[in-house]
Amino acid sequence: MTQMANMDEQADEPVDLRAIRAAYDYAWVLGKPEGRRVLQEILLQTRYNLPLPAHDPYEMYMAEGMRRVGLGIEAAICSINPAYLETMRQDWDREPSDLDAHAQG
Repeated sequence: MTQMANMDEQADEPVDLRAIRAAYDYAWVLGKPEGRRVLQEILLQTRYNLPLPAHDPYEMYMAEGMRRVGLGIEAAICSINPAYLETMRQDWDREPSDLDAHAQG
């Protein structure tokens, strides 16, 4: 009887469908070389791995906002499967001609 009560309690908990959908979407995108390249380009555009400029507060705020987007994407990748981030880094280290040859393959 207690097992049924536990199942009823779990059924009453709200399911975050948006988080589930996002996890599937990230996994789908990261499972393909083309998706990883697009995501890498987005991360490069956010400049999330560069130091913040300290001389101009407005520029620093703008850079911090861009950086937060990149860090959020990186956190999402790590929460789904940290191995995806390592795969992206390995792809990043390849020569562009290697990636082009693979895409044409």
